[in-house]
Amino acid sequence: MCNCGNKRQALNPSNKEVKLRYTGNGCLTIRSASGKQVYHFSTANRHLTIKGEDAHLVRKFRELVSEE
Repeated sequence: MCNCGNKRQALNPSNKEVKLRYTGNGCLTIRSASGKQVYHFSTANRHLTIKGEDAHLVRKFRELVSEE
């Protein structure tokens, strides 16, 4: 498969970041798949950008909405 202009890498979701907004009333802490990153959402910290490789972790939380 040709990788002209690195298009394959640009389409890889793990390369991009995902902007999220927390709509809940309490707090929510999520640990990344690698365990090295911790994402903490709260009413005081509603907007957060996470790594694309961790986007699959947040899909099960209705309180997190993509801003893109």
